[in-house]
Parts: sequence; structure tokens; C-alpha cells
Amino acid sequence: MVLLKDSSTKEAIRVQYEQIWSELLNKDEEKAEHVLMKLEYELLPTRQKIQRRWGKILSPLKNVLSGLSFLV
Repeated sequence: MVLLKDSSTKEAIRVQYEQIWSELLNKDEEKAEHVLMKLEYELLPTRQKIQRRWGKILSPLKNVLSGLSFLV
């Protein structure tokens, strides 16, 4: 695996990035934020992706359990 900064194709990727940025400038703000959040997620290490995904899945359960804490 080669880092982008050392890649021979980094200029082509930069051009593609700039095209996407130009498209984002013409999109709804919420849509642009959603796209950037997805990109940010894709750049996370696998462990953090798993933690984030399971955190979302388990959060409703945590809320229910915290509501039952008076029983203990």
C-alpha cells in the first residue's frame, strides 16, 4: 500500500477531489454535510468504525436500561 502523498497518481486524485468539491458547493448544505460525514467515517480505522456502529445500535438499549436504574 502506498500513501497518497507518495503516489504517482496523487495529482489525478487531487483533480477528482476538486471536481467533487465544486459539485458540493452547488448542493444543499445538509446534503453536503451528509456526504462529508460519510467520507469522514470511511477514513476511520476499522476499530472506530465498529465502535461507532455498535454505539448507534446499542444506544436505545442503554436509554431503556438507564430508565430502569431506579429498580436497583
